[in-house]
Amino acid sequence: MRQPLPYLLLLALLILIGLELFNAAPDTLWLQGLQEQASAGNAQAQFTLGKRYASGDGLPQNDLQALYWLQKAAEQNHAEAQAALGVWHTPSRSPIPDQLLTAPPSRWSWMVQAMLKNLANLYDALVFALPLNDRDKFQRLLRAAERGNAEAAFLTASAYQQALGVDKDEKHALFWLQKAAQLGWIAADFALGKHYLDGDDATGTAPLALLHWQKAAEQGHLLAQKGLAACHATGRGTEKNPAEALRWQRMAAQQNDAEAQFAVGQAYQRGEGVSVNLPEAVRWLHSAAQQQYAPAQYQLGNAYASGKGCQQDWHQAHAWWLKAAEQNLAEAQYALGILYRTQPPFDAQPQKAVLWLTRAAQQAHPDAQYALSQWLSTHQDAQSLPEALHWLQQAAQQQHLPALKALAERYWRGNGLPQDAREAVRHWHSAAALGDAEALDQLGMAHAEGAGVTQDKEQAQRFWQQAAQAGSAAAAYHLALLYGQDGMPVANPAEAIHWLRRAAEQGHAAAQLELAKALSPADSVQAMHWYQQAANGGAAEAQYLLSTRYATGQGVPKDNALAVHWLLQSAEQGHAPAQTVLGLRYGNGDGVAPDLQKKAEWLQKAANQGEPHACYLTGLTLLAAEGAAQKFQQARTLLEQAAEHGWAAAEYELARIHLAGLYVPVDHALAITLLQRAADKGFGKAQHHLAELYLKGEGVRQDMHKAFYWYRKAATGGHAQAQYRLGSLYEKGQGVAMDASKAAVWYLQAANQGVVMAQIYLGMMYFNGQGVPKDFILAYMWTELGTLQGGKQAALAKQTRDALVPLMDRAQIERARQMARAQQEQIAMVAANDQAAYSGDMIR
Repeated sequence: MRQPLPYLLLLALLILIGLELFNAAPDTLWLQGLQEQASAGNAQAQFTLGKRYASGDGLPQNDLQALYWLQKAAEQNHAEAQAALGVWHTPSRSPIPDQLLTAPPSRWSWMVQAMLKNLANLYDALVFALPLNDRDKFQRLLRAAERGNAEAAFLTASAYQQALGVDKDEKHALFWLQKAAQLGWIAADFALGKHYLDGDDATGTAPLALLHWQKAAEQGHLLAQKGLAACHATGRGTEKNPAEALRWQRMAAQQNDAEAQFAVGQAYQRGEGVSVNLPEAVRWLHSAAQQQYAPAQYQLGNAYASGKGCQQDWHQAHAWWLKAAEQNLAEAQYALGILYRTQPPFDAQPQKAVLWLTRAAQQAHPDAQYALSQWLSTHQDAQSLPEALHWLQQAAQQQHLPALKALAERYWRGNGLPQDAREAVRHWHSAAALGDAEALDQLGMAHAEGAGVTQDKEQAQRFWQQAAQAGSAAAAYHLALLYGQDGMPVANPAEAIHWLRRAAEQGHAAAQLELAKALSPADSVQAMHWYQQAANGGAAEAQYLLSTRYATGQGVPKDNALAVHWLLQSAEQGHAPAQTVLGLRYGNGDGVAPDLQKKAEWLQKAANQGEPHACYLTGLTLLAAEGAAQKFQQARTLLEQAAEHGWAAAEYELARIHLAGLYVPVDHALAITLLQRAADKGFGKAQHHLAELYLKGEGVRQDMHKAFYWYRKAATGGHAQAQYRLGSLYEKGQGVAMDASKAAVWYLQAANQGVVMAQIYLGMMYFNGQGVPKDFILAYMWTELGTLQGGKQAALAKQTRDALVPLMDRAQIERARQMARAQQEQIAMVAANDQAAYSGDMIR
């Protein structure tokens, strides 16, 4: 019965060697490392080296070297090496040289040791090696089994199961397996356990399966030990018991099984069946990694990268990841790719990052596919975009969340792909199905806008509520805006505030800003709090508004330094109104050192964004600069840009250009139109100028009533010259009934703003008692003011004042002069304040 076994075992050896060969020859460095480990006594390395010499895979074929290293491994109880030595003898190979057989065990003793361990791949090889349709050989095997040969009983069961030399018969197969087990063949116990566990009635027979596996495992059967560990870990056929799982896994690990050592290491990492012990985990991972077990090498690299259980060491992490990656483990290849992208000093080799990410991506590793896509999109030229999109789509097809969202965003914006809102929505649905709040928020946006789907604000509301409940601050903000719209069936300000507050509390800067606006002015303390939060979060508008509050003392004590600080923060973020105000501050030296160059730079930045006030001021600056004729077109364009935004001061300046024919033909009609627009907005200069045109009949038919109307509008708004003109109209009865008292009222307002003619006429009215009580002291005071201001009207003022001297005593004159000086100081102070507050006529 023993006659065919050498032949069968030879086939088993060939199958073992053939199945386990690597697909590609390792590189020189890897082989060098393998030889070093084998020389150091590593049994797995010795076995691997022996196989490669036997097959000529990566090394010259050399039987003597193969046998030398196989025997080294076998002497360390390495089952596969023992099996290989046991079957080494074919006509095509030399028998084992005597000088290699330094130890007494024969080929058969090696074979028996291997068979007792029931090496799974050896068992399968033996079964398939039986000659088909050779019933005579099967009968001899059966007779040996019937005589009580345990090994023959086991092989007979295999023959019945596989229909090798006999018809397939599961019942007979089970009978002989049970017989072999009863005869003490532990491989049969393992096979019986697997049969009972995998059968149709696995639930009912599971306890029996575990009994057979435990019997085999207690006798050192490696696969039974690992099988029991798996059952206790998962609760298959028994209660979950992580501690028991670890006990059996440790037994297998102590047999130098790399997979079991790796499992023990993971148990210590995760605290499964034992307290977390990271150094112990690293010790077991190291044992498995030294046997070239790629998952252990990868996890050991992770430990060195994180410093968990060992000293952090990126070079060690790199070394172990590289070993695993060279065995084609995708996770390790991905880790290497990221290492070469991000971690000094390895990040100086981006080409290696692409190499390893590509290898992992080619194995359908979704993280690697996504990372490679991102790398190609941002670090390569436009020709790499198709490849980047390819990997992005590959990752998305595996439901990789970041890839789904990135692909949706590309379809939404038409970035590298044709713009397709429907495709964007489809990918966002896939991401939302994975529970992503951001994708739910985007679906809300799509339904609110009707992009890629039918517009449906109620559906948008539902998506945003889901996203907000899942923690999306952006969705809470969008929901708040929706509740504040009339497009909802019922606008709900209270709900809007609720969701604004929820988003604001999550740090959403735009929500913080809107909440501050909503709370102001009713709750200035809370409003200020949220303005501050939004500004701290980088919201440029909030920084600008906070600056305004500090500048004006609205809700906080005035603080010009903080006003400038926040204004600068906002301006540097490109906020055009902030840039404009900062430019004005540099022009006035308000809170900053005066700097006309910086003023021009900030105003230009704001003007480049179309900010109307900046456009207006920059246009005026160009008109006043040297070589204005060459810069006129640019100045005119800026003024027109401001006017298009309704900036009244720009409309007024354009009207003046067309009235004066400044570098353009005179155009009264256009000028009047522009003046009318500015005047209708309440711009005092335009109202005054329009009144002047109606008064004089320039470009329009003279109309004293319209002149009076526009003078009164301008005067009421504080325009000093209009106040003087209005007083004159009341005094003379032009366009309105004569009224000396009203004339005196308007002259007084103009005089207080420093209009010399108003001061002179007011003085004359006090001299004559016209519209006011006669008062020589006040008459002297106002005419003295006119004299002090100088100019063409000073002579008339002096003449009127001197006429009063004979009518007054010295004390009255001195008092009038003191009053004049005090009034002059008051007028100067008001003028200075007006200049400080001047914002370039920011009336729209």
